[in-house]
Amino acid sequence: MPPRAVVACSCGEMGRVAVARWRRGYRPGRAKGTVVNKRIAVVTGASSGIGAASARALAAQGWHVIVGARRLDRLEDLAAEIGGTARVLDVTDAASVEAFCAQIDACDLLVNNAGGALGIASIAEASDADWLRMFEMNVMSTLRL
Repeated sequence: MPPRAVVACSCGEMGRVAVARWRRGYRPGRAKGTVVNKRIAVVTGASSGIGAASARALAAQGWHVIVGARRLDRLEDLAAEIGGTARVLDVTDAASVEAFCAQIDACDLLVNNAGGALGIASIAEASDADWLRMFEMNVMSTLRL
């Protein structure tokens, strides 16, 4: 069995204390030695690309994967394919992130993949609106999740 990795997840009650408890083997709601003791991975930006590939790879390794993104139709197809759970998530909307996290009871691994780049202009020529949108999508979403 591979060693446990450090968890970077703040869904629900996962904070410093919860991470310390996780390292000691505590899994709320999942008794050791039961079928319910499956590791849970949360993958954001999972409706396509790297997020979807990450979800498939984790599911193939035995993780129960909760996938989140804006395009629920694609998420539901992916969740059905991998035996996971689909949840709508817009990382640029604090209320959406809060609702998403409220639906997650436990998180052993977070793949915070949601994000992106806008426009094709050089840094000097990019619009303020594009920069603000990318900051919201790539930086603030990480803080919220």
